[in-house]
Amino acid sequence: YSDDRFILGGWVSAQRKLFKQGKLDPAKAQRLEALPGWTWRVGAPRAPHRSWEDIYVLLVQYAEREGNARVPAPHTEGEYSLGAWVADQRKAHKQGRLSAARKQLLQSLPGWHWSGSIADSDWGEAFVRLRTFVAREGHALVPQQHTEDGLGLGTWVGAQRAKFAEGSLRGDRARRLESVAGWTWDVHKTFWDMDFAALQTFVTREGHGRVPVTHIEGDRKLGQWATVQRAVAKHGKLAPERRTKLEGLPGWVWDVPAAIWEEGFVRLSQYVSRVGNANVPLDHREDGFRLGQWVSNRRGEWKRTDPALTEERLRRLEALPGWLWDPKNGRHSS
Repeated sequence: YSDDRFILGGWVSAQRKLFKQGKLDPAKAQRLEALPGWTWRVGAPRAPHRSWEDIYVLLVQYAEREGNARVPAPHTEGEYSLGAWVADQRKAHKQGRLSAARKQLLQSLPGWHWSGSIADSDWGEAFVRLRTFVAREGHALVPQQHTEDGLGLGTWVGAQRAKFAEGSLRGDRARRLESVAGWTWDVHKTFWDMDFAALQTFVTREGHGRVPVTHIEGDRKLGQWATVQRAVAKHGKLAPERRTKLEGLPGWVWDVPAAIWEEGFVRLSQYVSRVGNANVPLDHREDGFRLGQWVSNRRGEWKRTDPALTEERLRRLEALPGWLWDPKNGRHSS
């Protein structure tokens, strides 16, 4: 948009960008905010202009209803984006653009915090929220983005673990957290142990550890996890104790394709001994193993000279009685 050849739209966009970067002069920001309908967020809900005091009344109403003034960022009160407005007040305070009178009004509200984060709020209040979460969910693995009654509980929990790791968390607070059922300082270890337990369940049921990559065991994405463990081990970055635990499972293998090839060859050898030839029907299964498809895949590799069909594997197949690379033309060897 331009006004008398002045590109007003570009100028307005530039002011919002400077404000977002914290580079706009506070006095200029105040003059812009005094304009009816001005917003720093272009995507904010449009509504008739209201004064700062009018929107503050909305915040007071919210605090009386919810018991605190910790408004979630996306929250709208009626037609006004109250969460965005609250965030703007915190930013104005940080940049020194908020008057003492407005600062005092905001600080008078229950639960108001300039950081907008529970990490800097009352520790005891946050601890109560954590116990509420644990009582409801049955564990203390709070998702990072989770809020509890408007408080960023996931962020707070993460901060406690970080402080404990660096040795700056007070001893009494550490003990209180450890008293919570299911509390853990090492979330990554806890999740790894949960996934390993799911793998044990899979192995016990299936008799092997070759988990399909898309497989989900309970609520654990076991196939993806197992794939990651093998990749990490391949690069030499899997902890020795974890490697030992995995290798202790019956049927666990590090190279799944190689293990499947060996199983296929064993199944094929059994079939040849019983039937007398290697002409396995495509849909044939040998004790549940899709042997017909496995044989077809090997012949496909031979036709396109796939490097997966190594010289050693090629010779082993050709050594089987009745093996043919091309059954239609009766071709036996390469």
